[in-house]
Amino acid sequence: MNDLSKIDLADRQTAYIQSVLRRTGWNVQTLCNKTLPPINPSTLSVFLNRKRPEHTLNDSTIRRIEAATGIGFDGRDIPSPLPKASAADDAEPYETPHAPDLTEAVDLFLRHGNRTALTLRSDNLKLAGYAANDVLIVDMDVKPGEGDLVLALSGPEEVERKRVVTRLWHEPYLVSAGDDPRSRWPIVVDNWSTRIRGTVVHCLRSRNRA
Repeated sequence: MNDLSKIDLADRQTAYIQSVLRRTGWNVQTLCNKTLPPINPSTLSVFLNRKRPEHTLNDSTIRRIEAATGIGFDGRDIPSPLPKASAADDAEPYETPHAPDLTEAVDLFLRHGNRTALTLRSDNLKLAGYAANDVLIVDMDVKPGEGDLVLALSGPEEVERKRVVTRLWHEPYLVSAGDDPRSRWPIVVDNWSTRIRGTVVHCLRSRNRA
């Protein structure tokens, strides 16, 4: 790709990011925190204030923004939300079910703070009172306390697609609370392979949990 092509792509990416921020009402920090895996906010800030006109974002960054917002780039089809339910994930991004009351409640909670919503997929927190299909409201700005339920991303630093885990925080470990002894092995938070991304501040449960 020559410099002119790069400049054109950079201009279109800029227009896209600005449109996303305008339509969602989010700032750069909030947008980045809502992507999975989260984008480093400095990546977008440096891009939007770039000194080199040919500086572009890589395609994976654009696709994560599309997945988090539902807003496609250049009119292309929106990809499936990330992460698209890997068997290893504890939770996945919340999708609107056929339950208007639950959706209204989720929307209400997301209006406050820097938050995202996840649907719990596993039963590894059963003994702590959480169950599969519970909707977790995660605040990215709340520092967890001892015993809080947290959202974390775990996996080698060089791997882009990290595992989504929900565990109880017992510094420096993330621990489960399920019936299966195989799930009870603690995960060490080293801020390299495993990082806490947010704290669960609300849990919503529909009467119809099918």
